[in-house]
Amino acid sequence: MPVLPIGLLAVLVLLAGCASLSGPRGGLDADGQLKPCPSAPRCVSSQAEQPEKRVPPLTLRDAGEQTWDEVLEAVRELPRTEIVSAQARYLHAEVTSPMGVYIDDLELLREPGGRRVDVRSSARIGYYDFGVNRDRVEALRAWLRGRGLLAADN
Repeated sequence: MPVLPIGLLAVLVLLAGCASLSGPRGGLDADGQLKPCPSAPRCVSSQAEQPEKRVPPLTLRDAGEQTWDEVLEAVRELPRTEIVSAQARYLHAEVTSPMGVYIDDLELLREPGGRRVDVRSSARIGYYDFGVNRDRVEALRAWLRGRGLLAADN
């Protein structure tokens, strides 16, 4: 019977332990806000209280419905992204990792009648996301800016 090297065994145990840490799949809380990030460093949000998890909200060029519809279309075009819920003020999308193993949640919440869009991106499982969610939010910001959907200072 082959014996696994102790280092490989330790890595497998660590990965299995990290994968078991799961969290909510997003959605809104009772106050109609994005759910808070889990304690593990695998999430960023413009509503986060912890500085290390905070990202700036998106600011749309205008508050019109057409701009929001264009934002939804832009998110729909992101690689490996599927919108699972799109409402008048809220969007929930699932983003699949390049190898198809993990699914992360990307959420946008537009203020009523306004230009501010809060954003949350979180891994569903694991402990640490290696900055993937922060990078995703900043890539979305750049994608929307390139399409002229954001205010000039965003």
